[in-house]
Amino acid sequence: MKSWKVPYFAFFWGSSLSHDEVNNPRIGDVVYLQSLESMSNRGYFDNTIVVLMSDHGIRFGPFRQTYQGGIEDRLPFLFIKVPKQFEKTYPLATANLKWNAEVLTTHFDLHETLLDISSPSRLTDQFIESGKGNQKAELA
Repeated sequence: MKSWKVPYFAFFWGSSLSHDEVNNPRIGDVVYLQSLESMSNRGYFDNTIVVLMSDHGIRFGPFRQTYQGGIEDRLPFLFIKVPKQFEKTYPLATANLKWNAEVLTTHFDLHETLLDISSPSRLTDQFIESGKGNQKAELA
């Protein structure tokens, strides 16, 4: 898509490595690392926002019955990587993302973040400072 200069959205949902066995995700570590490094080396991340997330930890088996298994079942991970140009263009939005890394967030917050990213006018410092981004939350 880079050669066509067409913006696009890609969504990949992989669960086969991690869904049923707590030790299997490490099998994919090298493949994921190599893929991400290759994309980075090719400059794809210069204009790409990457979201890596999980929906929950392991749901079955003896590990789930442990204290750690119970925590992981309820605390999915979420990583968002934005390009350097995004950080320069939208400094307040970037600061908010970094702040949110230190507080409890929900899937509702991720939904709003994805809506914001899809509408760059919602990412400007002026829009954020005006409080217009909070109107939906106040109405709910």
